[in-house]
Amino acid sequence: MCPRLRHQMQLTTSEVPSTVAEALSLCEGRVDTDGQVPWVQETGESLSLHTDVVCRDAKSLELAASERERRLGYWRPSQLRRAFLLRRICGLLLVQDVFDIQVLANVSSALQHISQLETERSHRVAESSRVEASRGHKRREVKVPLQHPFTHQDLLSPPLLRSLVQLLLGNRIELDTFSFIESRPGSTDQPWHFDVPLPDFGLKGVAPSVGLVSVVPLVNVMPTNGATEFLPGSHCQAADRRFWMDAETKSVLRLQPSLTVGSLALFDLGLRHRGAANSGDSSRTILYMSYVHEWFRDAINFPEPQSSAWHSWTPTTKRLLSRLDSRRYLQELETRLGVVSQSTGEGRRDLEL
Repeated sequence: MCPRLRHQMQLTTSEVPSTVAEALSLCEGRVDTDGQVPWVQETGESLSLHTDVVCRDAKSLELAASERERRLGYWRPSQLRRAFLLRRICGLLLVQDVFDIQVLANVSSALQHISQLETERSHRVAESSRVEASRGHKRREVKVPLQHPFTHQDLLSPPLLRSLVQLLLGNRIELDTFSFIESRPGSTDQPWHFDVPLPDFGLKGVAPSVGLVSVVPLVNVMPTNGATEFLPGSHCQAADRRFWMDAETKSVLRLQPSLTVGSLALFDLGLRHRGAANSGDSSRTILYMSYVHEWFRDAINFPEPQSSAWHSWTPTTKRLLSRLDSRRYLQELETRLGVVSQSTGEGRRDLEL
């Protein structure tokens, strides 16, 4: 560990961690009472320093349940504490053997049928009504239907995954994205990106998480068939937002972990990542599920329907009134259709604390 990082962490020579476990233990002890990590500084360079210790390889990010944990459906406290710290520091966890293999086999079989139908459908319907979207050369994302087997409880929230998401986000969570992504042989690297521009909470370092993305492989994924690549620590808010934008020209830590069927990668919604090139001879298929706080709204990727009047307003007026206009527009549509809805007519509710 470099002297600068040692100074930031306020460590003596005898406290320098030699293992990931030691580093996590020291990090846990240095978390301030206000939730800030004192050794995370504003600059991108210093934000990336500590990831080389804690997030140095895929093995360091693994969370594997014991037989007893799998049988009972919950993690022991030491595992949950480790998951909490890995999310804060690295923004990424690799969780082993979470899903029922038979459930995933049923999902994979259903997806083959959907994929064929969507390919045929894409040739005869308007682009705006498709459930398929291009995600680069020989790469596509298709929304899954909300029906069996995709609504199976052991797929949406198996006990071990549910306990992690509740720990990191709380109980009031929703699925914001539910799709499968197919990367065919010959696909190329995506640009580095994060999925959603996150709110600026005005905090230095690690901001509260608004969501987590679960990448669930339906085939074993590895670098040769385009496993997702991550920049650990890039979910932290640096003073210079451009620091993480061009990972190719900087010596920042990059990880491309392999995953087996039944496991998953769980990463912060603000973590930079990319789908890598598939140089293999078969397609790489993954499920992509994002869990978010119920109050979070992704207006960039999923804009709400608006009235015709909204489109004639100034940009400032559009932004201020978009939510109210959308509610009114939907209420007018429901009135025309004679639909009775409980979502738009009752106004604001007071939540019990």
